[in-house]
Amino acid sequence: MYEAATRVSQTLTVNVPPAITQQPQSLSVTVGSQVGFSVTATGTSPLGYQWRKDGVNIGGATESSFTINAAQTGDAGVYTVVVNNVNLFNGSLLAGSVISQSASLTFLVPPAITQQPQSLSVTVGGQAGFSVTAGGTEPLRYQWRKDGLAVAGATNATLTITQCAYGHAGFYQVLVNNLAGSVSSAPARLKVEPLRTETGAPVIVAQSRVVRSIEGRNASLGVVAVGDSPLNYIWQRDGTNYASGLDLGVLVVPNVAVADSGVYRVTVSNNAGSVTSALMVIRVHKAVMLPPTLEQRSNIKSEGFRITVDAAPGSVYIIEASPDMSAASWVPLREFTVGHQAVEFLDEQAKQQPRRFYRVIEK
Repeated sequence: MYEAATRVSQTLTVNVPPAITQQPQSLSVTVGSQVGFSVTATGTSPLGYQWRKDGVNIGGATESSFTINAAQTGDAGVYTVVVNNVNLFNGSLLAGSVISQSASLTFLVPPAITQQPQSLSVTVGGQAGFSVTAGGTEPLRYQWRKDGLAVAGATNATLTITQCAYGHAGFYQVLVNNLAGSVSSAPARLKVEPLRTETGAPVIVAQSRVVRSIEGRNASLGVVAVGDSPLNYIWQRDGTNYASGLDLGVLVVPNVAVADSGVYRVTVSNNAGSVTSALMVIRVHKAVMLPPTLEQRSNIKSEGFRITVDAAPGSVYIIEASPDMSAASWVPLREFTVGHQAVEFLDEQAKQQPRRFYRVIEK
């Protein structure tokens, strides 16, 4: 009697626990920006994901990436993701789980001026000093301007003139910027007086010459006059009366358009006589937008964003960047003069930005 032997075959399945091959990255953004975290993992499928903020599970965040469409300050924190192997039949773990490294979300705060520079009156040979106090994400950068033109080397929160001459008289402002935006201070007037009080007809001792601005910004012209008070000012643009008043030494043209470009002058008068300034010019330029297509450039994450500008030789331009194209958020990156070849500029900071727009303006 023979018995048949039965061979039973078995399959050994080895479940590989998950392993993270690309960690989520920390981000610094401005309020309202789109934020995205992602993770890449290997292991036996299916892989399950659960994103956490400050150690607490985020409802519905169960994909390999997590996006916040318009981030607000309350979204700041530390983000992690738990990756595991999930049994589709009973929900149990097949091989294990792993948690990612922490990725922080912080917000860039645009600069804000909390203390404006104050107008000063000094005598010839005296010392004058302007200062500004500003808050915002560090580092903050400063550039002082006199009558609309940058003061060489004046890149601190304070500006000191040790021995004032008549030529130092004018209107001073400072531009404060950081990665999140820029802001200009209110103009502060420096008046340089003679060593002794002079009476009689007005005399103009300093004035603006050429002021350049961009559409939508303010443009300021000014004169410094001495003489018996009260002094009355009558401003003209292209020969037509534009504004007048007592102590109107500063003319502010708000929200300028190209049509505000022109030739200005002012007549200062009192009971003893009058004097008319030399001609002053306001030039208003349009901003030329570059295509905001960062996401479509394959080399941004490793290299940055490369910009090429071609224009007439001798033209002076400034490249600016913004996270959202709002008026106050543009930050100057580089000033350059175009030669006989196109100018190329690489913005390496673009690697850390979720979104970045660019424009080129003529100086």
